[in-house]
Formats: sequence, C-alpha cells, structure tokens
Amino acid sequence: MNSGRVVKAAAVQAASAFLSRDGGIDRVIQLLEECAEQGVDLAVFPESFIPGHPLWLHFWPVNDRRSIDAYQLLFSQAVEVPGPDVDRLCRAAARVGIDVVVGVTEKRPGSTGTLFNTQLFISREGRMVGKHQKLVPTVREKIVHAPGGGDTFDSFPMPTARIGGLICGENSNPLAVYALQALDEAIHAASWPPFMGFKPVAPVVGFVSQSLAYSGHVHVVNSVGLVDDTFFDFMDGDVEPDDLVPVTGGSSIVDPFGRFVAGPLPQGEPGIAVADLDLESAVRAKLSHDFTGHYNRFDVFELHLKRTPQRPIVIDDGTPGDVQTAGEEGVG
Repeated sequence: MNSGRVVKAAAVQAASAFLSRDGGIDRVIQLLEECAEQGVDLAVFPESFIPGHPLWLHFWPVNDRRSIDAYQLLFSQAVEVPGPDVDRLCRAAARVGIDVVVGVTEKRPGSTGTLFNTQLFISREGRMVGKHQKLVPTVREKIVHAPGGGDTFDSFPMPTARIGGLICGENSNPLAVYALQALDEAIHAASWPPFMGFKPVAPVVGFVSQSLAYSGHVHVVNSVGLVDDTFFDFMDGDVEPDDLVPVTGGSSIVDPFGRFVAGPLPQGEPGIAVADLDLESAVRAKLSHDFTGHYNRFDVFELHLKRTPQRPIVIDDGTPGDVQTAGEEGVG
C-alpha cells in the first residue's frame, strides 16, 4: 500500500577527480544532470568526493615524503565552507532542481591547517541547508582529518524530506544512529569511501545499512566511491586497478523494512542506483517498533546530545559583552 509522498532518490557510485577540486565539482554537476534525466529528487554522493579521500595512506607510510606532499595537495584542493565552491554546487543543485548530499574535505576559509571530513546538505532551492562533520576520523583518517563538532550534528529539513547523514564507520555508531532517528530523519544519507583496505565494501554497507534501516525504520541511501585513472596515475604504479576492483562498489538503497529496493551496484562499475521512496511507509514499519517513540523507556534510557562548537581560541578584550571566537569577523 503506497499512501504517502514519494521521493525519487539516487545513490551515486562514481570516482572523484582525485585531488582536483574543480574536477570533482565538474563531476558532481555532470552526475546531477544525469540524475535529472531520470527525474531524481535527491542525490547522495560518496565520502570526501571533492577532492577525494586520503587513500594514499593505505599504501604509503604517514611520514613518507610522498604522503606529506599528498596532504599538502589535499589541503590546497579542499573546499572552503562557506565559499565560492559551495556557491557553485548550490547553483548546480538549483539548476537541476535536486536536493544534494555530497562529501567534501572541508577547511575553514582563510586557514592554513586542519581539515574535516564533511557532508554538505544542499537544497534544490540553491542554498546550503547544513553540514555534518565526521565526529571521529577512522584509522588512517586521523592523520588528515580533525574530529567534527557537535554543532554540526543534526537532521536537516529539505524540500524532499528531513534528511540526516553519517559517514562510513559512523553508520555503525549506535548513539549517532539513534540521535539522528530521534531528530526525525526520514531519509538517511550514508556516504562511503571507495575501499577500506582490502576488505570488500559492499558486504559492510549491506549489513550495516539494513540493520540501520530496519531498527530505525528509515530509508537509507548508500553512496560508495570508486577510483579511476586519476588515482592510479597519482599512485605512480604502487597500486593497480586489479588490486582494487574486487573491494569497491555496492551502492544501494534500503527501505524502512530493511529490504534492498535498488542495488547493490556491481564492483568497480560507475552507476546510479535509483528508487522511489514512499515516505509514509515508515509509519507502517514503526507501528510495532519505534525506538524514538512508543517502543522505548525514556525514564530508563537517556541520550544527551551536546552541540557546543569547537573553539580554538576565545578573545576577551575586556569590553563588556564583546567576546569573539575563531571564525567570527576579525578572528583568524
């Protein structure tokens, strides 16, 4: 029984233009145009799609000169939020009329250090509704990315639905998953990297997202990255395509009953998994189990979400009521 509003969602499986910000934005725009041809309302892109994930750390030592040079290049190509690159993405979303969740490597405007692993939530109206910074970088990412702030943890009202998102390993964090469900997300955008070492991504994405969808009774859109010649050329022969194709891919869409309704897409092949999501189907699923509603004991269990921003410096010049923190006008 389909009784509610339907959203056509797309899980994009594609390779970023490795360590090229402009190239990555160009690919997002091209893929959004392909989504528009299929009548898509919401498109989800992989983790760190612009300008790419720090994948070299799977192959080169952290203190190797090549790794250090790669980090410097990543920083130079990272996306300032807010900034002109975000504006360009907003214009593209408005032009095709699609809500977008896209992974970027973020840096603060004007800064010379510290990056974040971030999802941008951009509406079809052409504005950035919000962002989510990955709370805990995973394994090698700790060398490159800082922990995200609680002030970016939320679900966001967009024209299609209220959408929340988590990045890779966060999708296995019970507290993070529960918090987004308590914040009334209707669609969960899960962004994943091209590979996690040499274990296949698809099985992990499958059992994590099916569990998440079934327990929270939400729609889950999984976007998994790929790699292409821009990555292999950068690695200069230290890794070959045949090494990685078996462990990439698996983008999919899962309904509130834990069933695949699109995908998983094949390993190593670019594509777009598309499905119609009946938002009211979650009501039927939650009739028996609503863990953020009637099927819980809030007098027994309590989750406290702290949204205090991270502040590297607080400046108090002695003037009453005049305190600035980093990121405000006049503070670098």
